[in-house]
Amino acid sequence: EKVAVVCLLGSNMDQPGQSQQETLGIASGAYAINRVFSVLGTVGYDQIRTSFPLTQDLPPLVALGGARFAFGPNFTLAAASGVSHGFPTYRGSFNWNVTGTFQIVGSLKESM
Repeated sequence: EKVAVVCLLGSNMDQPGQSQQETLGIASGAYAINRVFSVLGTVGYDQIRTSFPLTQDLPPLVALGGARFAFGPNFTLAAASGVSHGFPTYRGSFNWNVTGTFQIVGSLKESM
């Protein structure tokens, strides 16, 4: 399974006395080494501009790498780490279809 997803977005937010503009371009992909193991990658640009001063600059680079383990159709575990806006970033997800009517799902996203 070779998967690639590209996302290009832009947004503007205005409130009385302040405004924020975000330009986002992200590409994510997965490459299956075998039936169980896939490598993951995300790279992109996420520029945030505001009319109010920030305590520090936010570099626009987004880069993450990780792996996904799929043990049959009912169990998937994925994790990735890297950098986003100059800060260490970690992502994880867990999906287990215990039965046809019972599913356990969990996710984690941590940015410093």
